[in-house]
Parts: sequence; structure tokens; C-alpha cells
Amino acid sequence: MTILKRRASIKILSDVVFAIFIRELKGRFGTYRLGIGWAIIDPLVLIIMMSSFRAAMGAKGVQGIPFPVFYMLGYIPFLFFMKTQAQVGSAVKASQGLFGYRQVKPIDAIIARTLLEILILIFVFALLYGAFFWLGINIRLDNPLELIASIFFLSILGLGVGICICIIQSRFPESEKIIDIAMRPLFFISGVMFSLDEIPQQYREYLEWNPVLHGTELARDAAYDSFNTVGGSMPYLAFWSLFFLFLGLAIYRLEWKRIIAS
Repeated sequence: MTILKRRASIKILSDVVFAIFIRELKGRFGTYRLGIGWAIIDPLVLIIMMSSFRAAMGAKGVQGIPFPVFYMLGYIPFLFFMKTQAQVGSAVKASQGLFGYRQVKPIDAIIARTLLEILILIFVFALLYGAFFWLGINIRLDNPLELIASIFFLSILGLGVGICICIIQSRFPESEKIIDIAMRPLFFISGVMFSLDEIPQQYREYLEWNPVLHGTELARDAAYDSFNTVGGSMPYLAFWSLFFLFLGLAIYRLEWKRIIAS
């Protein structure tokens, strides 16, 4: 007589997430010769272009931060939010065919995509740090815990916003184009190309509503003691990150069965 062993729910979850993780990894990089190299080329091109532009204007850095490092500390933290929310936002659509299997739930695809994106960006971040150090650029990490916290909350913010977007798009597919357009200005108002102290006082209060800007400011503040953020607030970033995470999970709990059935 065959005895069937019942697996624990957490074991099923981990197995399904791992399987989707490998599927996403192969789908993202398996068809390209450069593979993960594309994830490095994107920030590298922007860093080189922006650093060359600022250097041509005769400037040497921002509050003791060399321009290549300044843009890296703005763009990579920004990507922890932007890439995470984009991948999570399209997770259900990309994995719709898997929901026919009883063990697979939409949250599994969301977790797998989030983990993959975060691991890729950590790898790129570490690689760029090592490259700048090897090139002799003055790169520092004076407060690693603050940097980890800022990246963590930016990732959580991306996850929460991504879940909300994912649910909205599953109910209203035409919203995808509107959301994409609405997200584009974030690159220009999230401190990727500037620091808050370069913005006139009368305009700062409007930009400070953006929690992603707080994340990029805090990342630079963590790396260099010489950089004094004039508006970056960890409690503010943490509040909006957790708010959107709980909001996204609450909406998901109400909608996940409809998503599978659709």
C-alpha cells in the first residue's frame, strides 16, 4: 500500500517559487548571448553619459562624491524600486498559464520575480562598486546599514506598488498604458540626476512628497559622510513602503481567486 506524504504549505510555496524563479531566470537571460551583461550595460551607459556631461561643465563632484559614484548611488537605488514594481506589475500576465496547476498562486510569481530582480540589482551594485574601486575612484561606504535599509525599503515600496498595479491591470487591462506613462516622470523627479540641495528651496517641498527621492538621497548619505541630505527621511520612506505593501497585500487577498479564474 502506497503512503502519500502530505507536504507542508511552506514547502509547497518554496518549491513553486524556486521553480518559477528558475523559469524567469532562463526567460530573462537564457536567450541572449550577453545574458546578465545587459543588466550591467544599462546603468553603466547612463553613468558614463551623465558623468561626462557634468565633467564637461567643469564640475568635479557633488559634496565630495565623484560624479560616476554620485549617479550610481542615484540610479541603482532608483532601479530597486522601478524594476521591482515593473516586474511585479506584469507577474500575473506573464505567468497566467501556470495558474492551471493547483499549487501555483499569483503570489508565487510575484515573490519569484521580486527575488530575481533584487538579486540581479545587488549583483550589479556590487560589481560597479568593485569596478570603481579597481579604477581608483574615491568610492566609500561609511554607513552600510543605512544603505541596506534604504535599498530594502525601496524594494518593499516597489513590491507594494507593483502588487497594486498588478491587480489593477488584471481587472482593467487598458490601464497598463496609462500606468506606464504615469511612471515615466519618476526618473526625473527621484534624485537620479540631482541632489535636493541643488534644487531651489521653494521647489524642494514638492519633490519631497516623492518617497523614492528619499531613498536615493539616503543612499548617497549612507555612502559618504561628506554628503548631507537636506530632505531624505528614513521614517518617511519606511512609512510609504509599508503602507503600499499592506495595501497591495490586502487588495491581493480580495482579488487572487478572481485572477486565477479569469
